[in-house]
Amino acid sequence: MRWIVWMCLAGSVSLSWGEEWANPQKVAEVLAGTCSEAYVSWWGFDAEDSTRFLQNAIRSGARKLIVDRQDSPWVTSPLFCVSHQEIVLEEGTVILAKSGEFRGKGDSLFSIMGCENVTIRGEKAGSAATTFLRMRKSDYHAPPYEKAEWRHGINIKSSRNILIQDVTIEYTGGDGIYLGVSQRGKPCQDVTIRRVDCNANNRQGISVISAENLLIEDTLLRDTRGTAPEAGIDFEPNHASEVLKNCVMRNCISRGNAGDGYEFYLPNLTKDSEPISIRLENCVSENNRNGFHYISGVRPESETEPVRGTVEVKGFRTSREEEYGVRIRSNQIDSTFLRWEGLKISHPQKTPILFQASPADQRPVGWVDFQQVEIEDASPRPFLQYLDNSLRGWGLQKVSGTFVLKRDSRQETVVVDSPWLAKQYPTANLQNLPQLPISKDLQFVGATSPTLQPLPEVRLRHSGTFYFYARKGETAQIVLKQLPVGKNPPTPMQVTLQTPAGKEISLEELPLGMEKRYEIAISQTGLYQISAGRTSHAVTVRSSNVAVTFSAKPYAPLIGLPGTLTFWVPPGTKAWGLKVFGNGEERLKLTLLNPQGNVAFSRDNISTVTWFYPSEEELSQTGAWRLVVERPEKGVLEDYGIALEGIVPLLSPCADWRWTLPSAVAP
Repeated sequence: MRWIVWMCLAGSVSLSWGEEWANPQKVAEVLAGTCSEAYVSWWGFDAEDSTRFLQNAIRSGARKLIVDRQDSPWVTSPLFCVSHQEIVLEEGTVILAKSGEFRGKGDSLFSIMGCENVTIRGEKAGSAATTFLRMRKSDYHAPPYEKAEWRHGINIKSSRNILIQDVTIEYTGGDGIYLGVSQRGKPCQDVTIRRVDCNANNRQGISVISAENLLIEDTLLRDTRGTAPEAGIDFEPNHASEVLKNCVMRNCISRGNAGDGYEFYLPNLTKDSEPISIRLENCVSENNRNGFHYISGVRPESETEPVRGTVEVKGFRTSREEEYGVRIRSNQIDSTFLRWEGLKISHPQKTPILFQASPADQRPVGWVDFQQVEIEDASPRPFLQYLDNSLRGWGLQKVSGTFVLKRDSRQETVVVDSPWLAKQYPTANLQNLPQLPISKDLQFVGATSPTLQPLPEVRLRHSGTFYFYARKGETAQIVLKQLPVGKNPPTPMQVTLQTPAGKEISLEELPLGMEKRYEIAISQTGLYQISAGRTSHAVTVRSSNVAVTFSAKPYAPLIGLPGTLTFWVPPGTKAWGLKVFGNGEERLKLTLLNPQGNVAFSRDNISTVTWFYPSEEELSQTGAWRLVVERPEKGVLEDYGIALEGIVPLLSPCADWRWTLPSAVAP
């Protein structure tokens, strides 16, 4: 048997010369390099499974490969593209994922990995309505498939000069199109997506993880639902080395998605990342969750600053969204500048424009310029709202623009500038005391039991950092459980132990929905730290034989469940403060009890940051203060946060818990 080996950027492939193809003479010409344009049917067609015909045709070296229309779809397992090839689908052609295949979590219909000069397109301009790349989304949500969100229609990683055009990509188990990296520091470059219909995909219409010189135009992103975030398009880098540089969307429509129309999630980028540059021109959002949802800032545990750059939006229209027309979160001044020119917002269910600050924000938020804004809203509510959960009370800053408000037959023009902002959202009168370090010299005073004791359930969202004190020769036992939140994908929590000497030890992972007992032989007396996270779910301590606390630095991210928490104010404390916040309709009722059990503070329906600073008389009331969390009169008790200032920021569900410090290291 004779063999020919063809080399490309995707690797080396062996092709059988003697295979019995449908048209062996034509195949031979392609393999010999004398024919650069080929039809897949020359290799063959099988209505049950055409994988080998499609894949061998792709690997043949044909510069132009035509997938010719058949009486039934081209059924296939995952396909892998090669460099320097144009794949053209004739009108009426369907490439269909084979039933029972795509078992791997990342199995995609087409994968373009480390390639260059690759095209996948319909035969004629505007032929997306008759040319389909189709998967079997409903199959992937049930056994024997393992749940995953990465079975994409077209999976492009670290590739350049790619064109996707005039096709419909639908019913995938992940995104319609994914743009990411297979090699750290190597983004997708020079990618064009034109006249593509991303329909009813599972996670996103399009995900942009890392891209330079990206153009998406005349593209429809619709009916995404199945796995969060469920957006029409999501710009979401995973690592600080990834880029969003010269990314342009033009004449695109995002409609009827369970998530946002246009989502930007940037906390994984930092000031050390390459500045972003994104431009939207004449794009439309209709009947999504939020029309335009922009999330900047940094992760709560990060000590760096957010990414820099510019986002320009021109001629954007959003109508009848389930929540907000435009939602901008944690966009700190002097980070990314948003410039709008020509914005029309029509009848969202909630506030037309919402700004939010988060507890991790280290500077005021805002830095947006709006020009030529028209808002149609029958509700008398404010057209622009600011929810301040920054823990600093800076107010909204550096937002400007002219807004024409249309309510029924009335019209009003509002100019937003610094005086307007200062009046509507003034700086709060917060003391902003420092948060003390959690010293390794802390000693907990509390009962240690030889057996496990159940603890009141306290759920920490995303991650949890727990502390306990133990003596040499003891065995500490702590039972953790990861609790599901919403429809977020199952992810095991990484669990680590830090000893009093600072040594980190990896412990067993904590699966979603399961509890695990960790037994720790104590070889050194002192303060131990267990860290669990990070996922989209929650973690709790079910039981322990030692007094357990958790960190409220910079804040404790809690979710659900009424209950009582204790914090300790030691004698000699000069000043301390408490801050608590909800999140929009996610609210709480809070009552603060002093060490004598008397009410020092009580507030219901807490949404934005609410604070308490003790009076001079209350400063003398040292000992165990208690926070009683209850369901609010309005809204729901879900995500909320608690921060402590001026004292060691530790909270505990243990009523008899307190801490001491040797006088030499006392704060």
